[in-house]
Amino acid sequence: MRSGALHPLTGKLPELSLNPDDIARPLRALMPTASELEIVRHAQAESDGRVDQAILARRPFLVETVLSSDKFRTRVTEAQAGGFRFGLVFITLRTAALHVARIADRVIEGGHDVPTDRVLARRTRSHAAFGWFAARAHRGLLIDNTGGPALATDGPVLVAEKTEDQAGWHVHRPDLYPDLTASL
Repeated sequence: MRSGALHPLTGKLPELSLNPDDIARPLRALMPTASELEIVRHAQAESDGRVDQAILARRPFLVETVLSSDKFRTRVTEAQAGGFRFGLVFITLRTAALHVARIADRVIEGGHDVPTDRVLARRTRSHAAFGWFAARAHRGLLIDNTGGPALATDGPVLVAEKTEDQAGWHVHRPDLYPDLTASL
C-alpha cells in the first residue's frame, strides 16, 4: 500500500510526502552509470535530508520507511521536543514470504530490488521497532495489507488504532499480529 492509498484511512495527509522510491525514479535517468544500490542510497539520503529540514522548519510531513533502522528514533524524539504531533501508520503482511513476493512485484513495476535475506532481516527489525514508535505516537494505525481468502478480504484490515483522544491503542484483531499488539 502506498501513501496515496492511505487517504481513506487517515484523512488529510501532509502536503510534504517523502518516499525514497519516488525520489529514486528520476535519479535513474540523471545517474545512468550509478548502480541501483547507489541510486537507492542517494534517494534515502535525500529523503532523510528533507525530513531534517521539515523538522527544523516545523513543517508537517509524511515519510515512508520500512522502519528497519534506528535513524527515525532520534528524529521522532527531536520533532516531538519541538512540538510535533507524531502519527504512525504501520503496514505489514502476515508472512515474510509475502514481503519477498511484493518486492518482486515492485521490481516488475520499475522499483528497486532487495535481496531476500535483507527483506527478512528488515521485517524482523521493523516488527521489533514497532513498539517503540507506537508508544510515542499521538495517533496511529496498525494495518494488515495481506488481503486474500484467508482473511476474507481483498483490502487492508485495521488491526489496531490510536486516536488523539485515546490514552492507548484499541486492538481490533489481536489474532493477526500478537507479537505487535502485545506491545500496545
